[in-house]
Amino acid sequence: MGFHLNCVLALDAGVLPLYDLAIPGGSVCVPRTGDAPGLPVGWALPAPWELEHSVRRLVYDRGGLTPHDLRAWRVAAGAPVRPDPLDAFDDDDLLLGSFLSLAAPVVVAAIGVHACAAAFRSGRLVAAGGVDHDEGRAFRLVDGDFRPADPASADPVTECIGHLHAGLRAPGLFQGYLPRNANHEGRRHREVWAGPVPYVRPGWRSHFPVLSRSWPPGAMAPGTRVVVVRDTDWEGPWQAAEFAGTVDAMAAPEPNGHPRALDGEWVYWVAFDSPQYTSDGYGPFRKAQVWGRYLRGQPGPAPRKVPG
Repeated sequence: MGFHLNCVLALDAGVLPLYDLAIPGGSVCVPRTGDAPGLPVGWALPAPWELEHSVRRLVYDRGGLTPHDLRAWRVAAGAPVRPDPLDAFDDDDLLLGSFLSLAAPVVVAAIGVHACAAAFRSGRLVAAGGVDHDEGRAFRLVDGDFRPADPASADPVTECIGHLHAGLRAPGLFQGYLPRNANHEGRRHREVWAGPVPYVRPGWRSHFPVLSRSWPPGAMAPGTRVVVVRDTDWEGPWQAAEFAGTVDAMAAPEPNGHPRALDGEWVYWVAFDSPQYTSDGYGPFRKAQVWGRYLRGQPGPAPRKVPG
C-alpha cells in the first residue's frame, strides 16, 4: 500500500483553534503524530477540503481563507506569483499554511504522485520544494521564487519539516511518525477545541476574512453542540422532531428581525450531523440558518472563543 499524505504538520496545539475556524469542528479529527525517541509530539491536520468529504457534517469555509486582495496577501506572505514547476501547490495549500502559521510554525506536506512541502512562520513562506522522481524534475524556493533543482538531492518534506525541529530531519520520518493517510482518516481523536484562539496581529485580518468576523457577546460560540428541536405549536420547521448539529463559524449570528422574534433572539448558522428536510419538503440541507428558539445546547466541553 503506497504512502499518501496531504496534511499540515504542527508541533503546537495552538493551531487547532485556527483550524476550527477554517473547518468548524475539524480539530476532533486531527491525529497526533507517532511517539518516537528524541522527536517531539505533533499534530497532522488533514487537508480540510479532503476532510470535508470524509466527514459529512464538516464543511470547509473556503471564503474565510480567501483574501479580498490576493496580490496583497502574496506580498505579505512572500508567496511567489508564478506557480511552481510541478503544480504541486495551489492557492488553497499556501493560504492554509499561511493562516495556520499565525498561531505557530507549520509545514504543508503532500506525498503521492510527487513529494512537496512548504514551511510557514508567522504567516510567511520560509521554505518550499517539490520533486517528481519519475519525471526527473524538482524545485525549491529561492529568493522568493520557485526555481528548478536537482531531483537527485531533493528531499522537500524532510527539508521543510526540519524548520520545525532539527530532529525531524532524521531519515525514516514516515515510518511510524507521520500517519500514512491523515487526510482520509476522518476518525474522532479528541473533543472539540475549548481553549482560546491565539492572538493574531491586526494586519493579517485584512487577508483572512474569518479573522474579521465579530461574534456577538452572549451568543453561542462556533463549535457549540446543539439539538435542533420542533416548534411546540406546529410540526416544523423541520421534518425531524429533533436532530443534532454544531453552531457554524461561516457567519456570525444575526438578530432575528422577524415580527414574531423573541426579545434578543439570534439566528445561527448550524451544520447538521446528517442532511435534513424542511417541513414543507425542501432539501436535503447539510447547513442552514436556525432561529435560536429551536436550538437546545448539548452537554459537553465549553465552546471556544472567537477573535474579533
